[in-house]
Amino acid sequence: GAAGALLAEAYMTSILTFIILGAGDADAASVPAGAQPAVIGAAVAALICTFGPVTGCGMNPARDLGPRLVTLLTGWGGAATTAW
Repeated sequence: GAAGALLAEAYMTSILTFIILGAGDADAASVPAGAQPAVIGAAVAALICTFGPVTGCGMNPARDLGPRLVTLLTGWGGAATTAW
């Protein structure tokens, strides 16, 4: 349902944030600078393949939630609660 989809989106966002911050950490130097874009891109691709069928893989709650709230507040009703 909607709660599960919201949790999945929050989980995807946290995984992506963790990978971006980990790959970009210059102090840890765990990922060479030239490989950072590839690591982040591979993470995005893996998240899309995993969660795409579930929620459409927005990976950004603000991108998804903002338009839904506007849709709900402007009177479109059920359109805001579908496709979760």
